[in-house]
Amino acid sequence: MSLLVKRDDPRLEVEDITYPGEAGDVKAHYARPKGDEKLPGVVVIPEIWGLIPHIEDIARRVALEGYIAVAPDPLTHLGGTPEDPDEAVKMMRELDPEETTKNLVAAVKYLKTHPQSTGKVGVTGFCWGGGMTAQIAVHSPDVQAAVPFYGRQPAPEDIPKVKASLLVHYAGEDERINAGIPEFE
Repeated sequence: MSLLVKRDDPRLEVEDITYPGEAGDVKAHYARPKGDEKLPGVVVIPEIWGLIPHIEDIARRVALEGYIAVAPDPLTHLGGTPEDPDEAVKMMRELDPEETTKNLVAAVKYLKTHPQSTGKVGVTGFCWGGGMTAQIAVHSPDVQAAVPFYGRQPAPEDIPKVKASLLVHYAGEDERINAGIPEFE
């Protein structure tokens, strides 16, 4: 897959960082436009294949739109995202859902308090990351906007906890995932 925004794009500051998570530091890809202007932040949550180059590219594209973007590696505490996608899927299924949610909520806290942040934070994610985007909206009152691209909805009893503005995207013919849409609306 070709990348749209290269890691060395001269318009961006890009680096691999760590931020404090629930069970220790979490590795992440960080990108922002060059300069010292305070900007809102966006957490970019990967698909089930972990923090792959495509997700890092999306974070850089978000940064080019005027945001500080952080794409966490949910597999940090299992050794990081492997190159083999099948191995990554296997590892993602081993994650503790509660700890993983807390580690991703910690990315929101990291961006909210970042010295170059306006304190406003949104979150987006894809497939597995879309479901985690919804979970972050449930568990983090600091999220102003959540944009899941596909993924499971929160449990019906958790939906009232969502305070963020939402823009949700779902597939047209996935009965399993789409079964939760009516309660989420």
